[in-house]
Parts: sequence; C-alpha cells; structure tokens
Amino acid sequence: MSRFLGCRSIGVSGIAGIGIGAFQMTKNIVNAKEAEQVKTATKVYGFIGIPDTHSLETYLKWKKIQYEFVDVNPLKIEELFTETDCDAKTPFDIPVMEEEGVFISGSSLIISIIESQENFASNNEFFSLEELKKRFPKIKVAWQTMESALNKFLYTQEKVMNRCWTLHPIQDKLDEDMDNETLRFHKITKRANKARTLADEELKPLLLHSMHLDYAQSFRNTSKFYENVDLPVYSKHLTLASYAHARRSNYKDYLAGRKKVIESGEKGADHGTLMGFESEGIWNDIASKIADLAKIKSKNDYFGGKAPNFADVEIFGLLNFVEIFEPEIFERRSEHWLLIDWYRNMKKIIYDDREN
Repeated sequence: MSRFLGCRSIGVSGIAGIGIGAFQMTKNIVNAKEAEQVKTATKVYGFIGIPDTHSLETYLKWKKIQYEFVDVNPLKIEELFTETDCDAKTPFDIPVMEEEGVFISGSSLIISIIESQENFASNNEFFSLEELKKRFPKIKVAWQTMESALNKFLYTQEKVMNRCWTLHPIQDKLDEDMDNETLRFHKITKRANKARTLADEELKPLLLHSMHLDYAQSFRNTSKFYENVDLPVYSKHLTLASYAHARRSNYKDYLAGRKKVIESGEKGADHGTLMGFESEGIWNDIASKIADLAKIKSKNDYFGGKAPNFADVEIFGLLNFVEIFEPEIFERRSEHWLLIDWYRNMKKIIYDDREN
C-alpha cells in the first residue's frame, strides 16, 4: 500500500468559448503530466512506526520534497530487495529511497546525500546520486542481539550504520586561505555531523529498544504491525491470540526471575528486558544521550547555529517519534530532557513551515 505525499495539485481551468474537444485534449495533457509525476516521483520504502522512517519523513516534508511512500511488508522484505534491485541487505537498511533507479538506504545517508547535492549545486558542481553514494565512508557499529516476538525483523547483530557526514564542495581544500563563509559552513556542519552521528549510533538503538519494554505497549504495537501484514484475517487473529498467551506466560516468568535478580543485588537489575515493562534504565539512558546532544549544541540556539538545519530536523524527527507513537510516555519523560525547549521551538518551526 502506498500513499503519495507532498505533491502539488494540478488543475484545469476552462476558458469561455473553447469547445469540449479542446477541453478534453487539455485534460488529457494534464493527466499525462500527472502520470509522469507519479512515475518519476521519489519513492521511500519504509516501516510505519519506527524512528528511522519517521525521522526521514519529517525531513522530506520539511524540505517540501514530493515523494511516494511505500509501506514495506516486513514478512516479505527479501522480495522487496529482489524486486527493486536494492543494495539493502537487512531490515535495518530500511528506509530506502529510490530516485531515477538509484537506491539509497538509511535515513541519515539519504539526508546527507540530498544536502550534499544541494551544497555542490550551489557552487555549480553537479554529481549524480550514484556518484555521491561512493563518497561517503562506512561506519560499522556492533548492535546488541535482540530477540522479541514483536518486530523481530527490526534487529540484526551487526549493521553498517547510516552514513551521516554531509559533504561540501571544498571540504578537501580547507586551509589558512579559506574565507569566513567557508569557515562558518565548516564549523556548522562539523557540529551538526557530530550530533547526527551520536543520535544515529546511540540514540536510535535505545529508541528502538524502548518499543519493546512495556507489556501493554508491546501488544498494541504488535497488533498494529499485523494490520499491515499480508495475511488472512483468521491467521492474524490466531497469531495475535498465540502471541498474547505467550506474552502472559513469559511475563509471569520474567517477573519471578527479575525479583530474584533484584534481591541478589546484581548490577543492572533495574534495567527492564524485552519481556519487562517501562524501564527506568533505558529511559535514563535516552535522557543521558539527549543531554550529550545538548552539550554538542552548547549555547547555540540550534545545531545549525542561529537557525535550524538538517541536523535539527533529523534529530527532532527521532524525538517526535516518541511523542507521536507513545504520547503517554513522552508526556512523562520529556520534561526531564535537556533539549525540551529546543524540541518545542523545532516543533513550532516545522509545523509553521508546513503551513506556509
């Protein structure tokens, strides 16, 4: 299932004195143009309800980039990679952007390439998406092994993470003779890239992990997940019933085991597990990463300096994911975030930009 977002509507106005035939011809031309727009539109393949996809969509809407969103069926993800000739290898390579037959995986890499293309173009240097892909370094990050009945497909033991660094035409020519504007750009992107890397490598895994910690929350998310899966209705009901039974049994076992661990005084016992509940440990870690981001932003109004840039929008999208998908948790937790004032300012800016 797909939806088409960010497109401008094309209207046909009638002019007095023109016959039906001319009007029909004009209408056909407009329809042809609309068809061409749909055909050549940027496509984004993603999972509904994960931070990475939500962050990318927030950015694309902020940039007013028209795109077609394709909701990926996680149970048939290998078919997607085969059918699209995409270079993505694991579910963690979602979201994937396709433009003119070129596929780019990972929200941060997609944002980096779009920003880099604009930076080069402003200096009358033009590179294709394929050429820009080759310029980005690969960053390897070891992930925790996750096992969960909920969204099991989201996890992998090791992932080539999104590549965050945004390229600039003169990044290799930074020397004593650089002008003030170049130096200013370099400082802004350096701060922005540092923040994006921290958010991508450390905040995203915690946000994904948090999706599994609450018993009721986990069942709600699993129910939403199966709504989008191409399975017969009776099969979905049986699957959910089996899942609920397993969750109840495992949850009782988990509580009994956790009580023993806490009584033993074992380090880290306050951290919830995938069969647990809203974990103080995980949310404290999330608050800690947000505090680290606040240090990078320092006394600047935004990661972009005095005005927000792509880094502000990307990081806002990750935190906005919590507010959209878990509003109760957001209300309880966000007041303790050091970036909450920045978040509120960004929310106002982004929604004002959309309205304008």
